[in-house]
Amino acid sequence: IQSMSSDKPEVIELLKVMTILAKTCTEPLSAQAVGNIIYGLKSLTCSSDVVHSLLMVLAPMVTSCTEPLSPQEVSNALFGLISLFDESNTSIMVIFRFLQSNYLRVIRVMEERLTFDDAQMLTSNVCYFDYFLRKKGVSEQLSRELQDMKIGLECLELLGLRAGKASGKVSPTEQLYVKSFRKALQNNSRYIVLHQWYIDGIECDIIIIDSSTGTIVANIEIDGVHHSKHRKQHVTKLRDEYLTAHHGIRVVRVDAIVRTNNQDSVDAVVH
Repeated sequence: IQSMSSDKPEVIELLKVMTILAKTCTEPLSAQAVGNIIYGLKSLTCSSDVVHSLLMVLAPMVTSCTEPLSPQEVSNALFGLISLFDESNTSIMVIFRFLQSNYLRVIRVMEERLTFDDAQMLTSNVCYFDYFLRKKGVSEQLSRELQDMKIGLECLELLGLRAGKASGKVSPTEQLYVKSFRKALQNNSRYIVLHQWYIDGIECDIIIIDSSTGTIVANIEIDGVHHSKHRKQHVTKLRDEYLTAHHGIRVVRVDAIVRTNNQDSVDAVVH
């Protein structure tokens, strides 16, 4: 259901069935199951009795998990809770407190053992979580807790603009676009074109920096076929809003579903 809206009649009926089935579950959830379940709720909103009923059943199931959540599981679950989050909902706050304690454990105990991918995912998803919850409006207490969570990210060294460490991931198509943007701006020393950089842990295909101010003026994303999938579009929408509204960065997406190794064609698109 991760790509389904809780406003659809068919989804409402499905959630009713899921709630009934969840009540019959007697085995404790694994850490992986917790991460997957909450992430799967990412497109729902806490605006209907059906969603409330499901959350009331899920909350004790989640908190009864005795396995420590991995960085990826914590990250996925926090992201899944964004659209649902309602500080006045007891079940949601129970789940949040459980995730919060696991997040603090990961930062405190596993900091030196985190892979770059884990650090990148934690940083980006905690930043999303902080931004979109504040956009909804939070209490002073929760505001302080969110700030503490972001402060915890400082040890991962991915807040702000950071060079990419995941070498070998640049596709041939991206390489063509990087070359083309650099060629288009070669006579304008004001702008610098970089690729494979991260902003608050968010991977950016290409960024353009105004060297006179040091600010990022644009993020160019080269979208392949996977971006056309509905579940990917939800993530993309939140990502682009965060960069635009929070950082003031214009995001431009280039449809590269029809891949080409023709530099002239890419140059025409960039122009």
